[in-house]
Amino acid sequence: MMCELRSNSRKTKSGFTALVYIASIVIIVILLYSGYILYLKWYDQDRDQKLIKLAQQCYGTPAEWVAKEFNSVNGLSIRASLTALPLVCKSWETRSGASSYVEHCKALMQKGLKWKYPASKIVVPYANIIPSIDGQILAEEWNDAWHCTGEYETDTTDWIDSGALWFLKYDRKRLYFAVFLPDQEQVFDKNPWHPYFDDAFEFFIFPDPRLYTYYELVFTPGGHEYTKRVCQGNTTKYDLKAFRPPTLMWKTSKSETGYMFEGSIDFVDLPGYLLGNSPMEGEMINWIMIRTDRNALSP
Repeated sequence: MMCELRSNSRKTKSGFTALVYIASIVIIVILLYSGYILYLKWYDQDRDQKLIKLAQQCYGTPAEWVAKEFNSVNGLSIRASLTALPLVCKSWETRSGASSYVEHCKALMQKGLKWKYPASKIVVPYANIIPSIDGQILAEEWNDAWHCTGEYETDTTDWIDSGALWFLKYDRKRLYFAVFLPDQEQVFDKNPWHPYFDDAFEFFIFPDPRLYTYYELVFTPGGHEYTKRVCQGNTTKYDLKAFRPPTLMWKTSKSETGYMFEGSIDFVDLPGYLLGNSPMEGEMINWIMIRTDRNALSP
C-alpha cells in the first residue's frame, strides 16, 4: 500500500514539474515575442521621426513630390499602420507592405536630395511655319523649331544616341511639339485605359509654378491618350482630374523603325494663360518630354 502511494506521489510531482517547465517556456516565449513587438514598435516610430525630418529637407528639390506623397493622407494612413495601431492586431503581410512603402519613399527622397543638376534652360523659337498636325514630321515644317537628338535614361545624366528626335516651337496662339522615337519592337494597344504602360510619348506642361497645376498628356502609337490636369498644393500630394484640353490636337504614325507624334495646344488652355493671354518673349514655361519603352530589347 505504501509503495503505491509513493509511486503516485512521484508521478504527481513529475507531472507538476513538467507543467511548470512548459509554463516557463510559454512565459519566456511570450516575453521574447513581446520584447520583439516593442522593439519593432520603437524601430517604426524612430524611423518615422527620422523620415519626417528627411522629408522637410526635400521641399524645393527634385525629391519634393515624394515628400508630399509621404505626408499625404495615403502616406499617413500607411505609416499609421506601423506606428499608431497595436502591431499585434495587424497581419505580417500588412506590416511588410507598409514597411516596403516607407523604405521606398526613403530611397527616393535620398536619391532626389543627391540630384545636383539643375533643370536645363532653352530658348524655344517662334514659329515661322505652322506645321500640319498629321503625324508626319517634315523638315520644311520643323526646321525653325528647337530640336534635340537622343535621350537620357530616367534619373541619370547618361546621354544615349538612340536616334530619337524632339521638337518644340510656339506662336502667339499655340505651343507645337513633335517627336520621333525609334523602336523596332513596339508594344501598344495592350493597355488602352493606361497607355503609359505601353510604348508611349508623355508631355508634361507646367506653365506657372505659382498655380501648382500642370498637364500630363500621354499618347501611344495605337492612337490612345491619357490627359489629366494635375493640381498640387504647397505641401500636399498631387490630385488628378480627368481633363482633355479642348484645343489639344495630335496625330501619330508608325513604321517598322519607330513612330512619331505631332501635336499642338493653345495657350488659352494652359494654366497661367486662362484669359487667353498670348505668351511674351522671355517668359518661362516648364515642361518635360518622356518616352516609355516597354521592350528592353529595343532602343
